Amino acid sequence: MHCKFATDCWKEENFWGKIESYMMSSGSFSSIIFAILIALEVDNRARFVAILWSLWRTRNACLWEQKPINAHASCVLALDTVHDYMWCHHLNNGVQFDTPVWSKQ
Repeated sequence: MHCKFATDCWKEENFWGKIESYMMSSGSFSSIIFAILIALEVDNRARFVAILWSLWRTRNACLWEQKPINAHASCVLALDTVHDYMWCHHLNNGVQFDTPVWSKQ
């Protein structure tokens, strides 16, 4: 992986060590991704996939909309997406979350 932006994202979320070790193996991109997913703990799989999506989304925004890239912002977007999904999933299953309530004062 020679993209500094992607590497910075993976490092920020502490996935780079695992990715780097799998990148050394010879295999297709998809086989490397699936090998990493299998090796990850269940709690980290959603984060990993969300970061993949955020990298793709940010790359497209840079290429097609000339938006600047920011590794930290991409990671925040990914983690917010996972958090929002988990909140909605638990809400639908009747689990209560402590969420901020906004009110006009």
